[in-house]
Amino acid sequence: RRGAVPGPNQDSFFFVEMAGRDFVLGTIDGHGRHGHNYTELISWHMPLLLLRSPLFPHNVPEALGNAFANMSSILKDRLRPHSRHDSLSGATCVVVVRRGASLYAANLGD
Repeated sequence: RRGAVPGPNQDSFFFVEMAGRDFVLGTIDGHGRHGHNYTELISWHMPLLLLRSPLFPHNVPEALGNAFANMSSILKDRLRPHSRHDSLSGATCVVVVRRGASLYAANLGD
């Protein structure tokens, strides 16, 4: 059920199933007038940044850190110039990676 807040949906997710029972899952919660723009961009780019990292899958913590840093740069370049008047827009992202018997989690929000 969608909440009572009018406007575009500001929530998104991604799920990538890998070999075996491994996976990458991300949830993104946007906020502010342009939150939907943030969630859309993150849900498309974050899995690619992580899975294409030369550190993935051998060093998942470093790969996650780099993916979040690169995603932050993309958001700054593509969205901040258009929404400078709206400093309250942004998103929070949580990513979980299951790799073998290990589970990794990382999150970042404005």
